Amino acid sequence: IVIDVVEGTAIEALPFMNQIINDRPKHFDTIQSGVKWCYNSCTVRKLESARVSFPAQLHEVEKNGHKYWTWKVNLKETEKYWIGWFKGLSQIFLNIHIPKILLTAEKERMDKELTIAQMQGKFKVVVIHNVGHSVQEDDYKATAR
Repeated sequence: IVIDVVEGTAIEALPFMNQIINDRPKHFDTIQSGVKWCYNSCTVRKLESARVSFPAQLHEVEKNGHKYWTWKVNLKETEKYWIGWFKGLSQIFLNIHIPKILLTAEKERMDKELTIAQMQGKFKVVVIHNVGHSVQEDDYKATAR
């Protein structure tokens, strides 16, 4: 099962990633303010899920007697790996010789290679509506089904 990652659309989005990262807050005064940002920014569209998953992305820092929460991972430092995470992903997925599912928020996110393969019956597409990129968090019950 691949959840809402398609090689073609992911690679097309990479030029916009630095701006997305720059638009994120650098820190939060509390975990609760981080969860609120996560939900209000639609990073995760279900408040219950944001409360569960988002705190694990942060760590507490104390500086000059002031405590705040910042990102555990500096995503900008991972930029050199981004293309490698996605390049060849569609072919790897299609070459697996077991039943496969692409679970996605929108069928339109599929690239040409996956669209052709899906029309040939090489894998099943399951679209979960009213979710964002964090499909498994936005509708964990539908993901489990």
